[in-house]
Amino acid sequence: MVKPDRLDRPIWKELPFLIGIVLTIFVFGVFTLAMLEGEVCGWVPPCTSKWETLVQSPPNEIGDTLAGFAGSLAFVWLIVTVWLQATELREQRAEFEKMADAQTKQAELLEAQGKIFRDEQIQREQTQLSDVIDAKLTAMVRACDRLSAMKPMGFLHEEDDFSGFVDEAGNLLENRLPLTIPMFYGPELSDYPRTPKSLDEQVYSHSMSVIGTLPKLKFRETHKRCVRKVRSAGVVEVVHLADDILERSEKLSEAQRVRLDALLVREMKLGLERMLEMDLWNDKDATS
Repeated sequence: MVKPDRLDRPIWKELPFLIGIVLTIFVFGVFTLAMLEGEVCGWVPPCTSKWETLVQSPPNEIGDTLAGFAGSLAFVWLIVTVWLQATELREQRAEFEKMADAQTKQAELLEAQGKIFRDEQIQREQTQLSDVIDAKLTAMVRACDRLSAMKPMGFLHEEDDFSGFVDEAGNLLENRLPLTIPMFYGPELSDYPRTPKSLDEQVYSHSMSVIGTLPKLKFRETHKRCVRKVRSAGVVEVVHLADDILERSEKLSEAQRVRLDALLVREMKLGLERMLEMDLWNDKDATS
């Protein structure tokens, strides 16, 4: 677009137009001087001026003379017109370039704003998801605490002779208590400090209890000598909670995923699934 000052400026103030006027005056001056001062001499004197000759000439010669004069003026103003258009096009091109730069900057600004909005949206989603994960971890800790309050599983000390610990019906003899292994180490069975632990510390403690219990059950197939079995519903609940947490963790930030790895949630889930495959349960829902 043409600059506003160009739009407000009269055309007669433009340099090409002024030069065109000067050249027009020059052409008029040259033509007039040539007509008044020039002479035409024939074979017989006297000589006459070109103006007198032009006046006395036939119409076709007068037309040819005026056509030559008008052609000179037309050529001058053709150059002036091209000059004016070239100047205007140059200014328009410069203005278009400025507009293109402005649009490019505007597009970059919009892209930056869009990235900020996307980052904020992701941050909000991750914050909400982190709150959900904390709620799931809290529910898992409570489920583990309930399991720790249950009677522990009982196992015979001997590998082969079970007769001293169960009667003919297979019931455990009260006077011969077997070795007991708790599923989770609750506050009364562990070295919990008297001050409440943080959520992460509680989850980590329960994870370590499962990791520590699993080798005891696998050593010499101890689980096959379980005579006091427990229900598996609470363990299945913990496995489902851990599985839900791990599925949601894929959308968490890197820091939150590292946190879950440090809490050994995956290791707890895998250990409990291995336990559910063992002969430790007095019900039929021992499935992961």
